[in-house]
Amino acid sequence: MDLELRAIQEKLLELGFDPGPVDGIWGGETRRAIALHLGITMKAAKKPGAVAAPWLDRARSQIGVKETPGAGNSSTISGYFQQSVEQKHPDSVPWCAAFVGAMLVGTGYVGTGSLMARSYLAWGTKIPKPIKGAIVIFERGAAPAGHVAFVDEMTATSIKCIGGNQSDAVTLATYSRNKVLGYRWPNEAAV
Repeated sequence: MDLELRAIQEKLLELGFDPGPVDGIWGGETRRAIALHLGITMKAAKKPGAVAAPWLDRARSQIGVKETPGAGNSSTISGYFQQSVEQKHPDSVPWCAAFVGAMLVGTGYVGTGSLMARSYLAWGTKIPKPIKGAIVIFERGAAPAGHVAFVDEMTATSIKCIGGNQSDAVTLATYSRNKVLGYRWPNEAAV
């Protein structure tokens, strides 16, 4: 549960915008309530065959979060560690897996509980090709090092991802498909 999101849901309810359950979990009802409050028109319904990936919506909302320079620590990044592995760590500790885990946990799914990016290779359901919202694991140096993020867009040669610890921030970044070790999808979510 994300305490900051829960506080936002409580405020939305107080203002007359129904976010659904006040549970600190990012979902469609919360997204609609925020959009209504901000006067934003929601996008049209998904195309046939599109899949729901609420963790990707939550990840997108985090773009721009970055490490605190020097000896300081980002409280948001510390929150990713707490939510995904129930431990406190400074933002100088590699945090891509903490980010993925926090986005999953915050939307009602379970991550690996590990800070190792490659731990996601044994998690969820293996899928043969990238789809929007899939967890993608990349080679980065020698094993056990790696990187994990969420697929946002694909081309024949590259994957554009939303991920944490990409240039010390949550960003959209493009990686070569040659570095992909695997694609995974939560067991509890329909593909």
